[in-house]
Amino acid sequence: MLLIYLNINEVYVIDFTWWNDDVAKAIEEKRRCYKIWHITKTASDRNKFKEARQNARRGVALAQEKTRQELVNELESTAGKKNVYRVAKQWQNPGRM
Repeated sequence: MLLIYLNINEVYVIDFTWWNDDVAKAIEEKRRCYKIWHITKTASDRNKFKEARQNARRGVALAQEKTRQELVNELESTAGKKNVYRVAKQWQNPGRM
């Protein structure tokens, strides 16, 4: 999934191909814990939120690393060597798809 939005002079392209169900569950749990802590303001709920936040960050990092590794493996294959220049052009000019 790609998110493309325009600014006055710039085009931003954000790649969310790493987003999966595990990441979604971790983020949802983090939000739920934050809402509880925001209402109660207790130390135990804050600790639960901090733990959920850490788990969400870890899940996002693992998902992104897995996606990067898949891209590297694809580019290292014989068929993927043709796509190296396409990927480089996309990194150089994010508005080009």
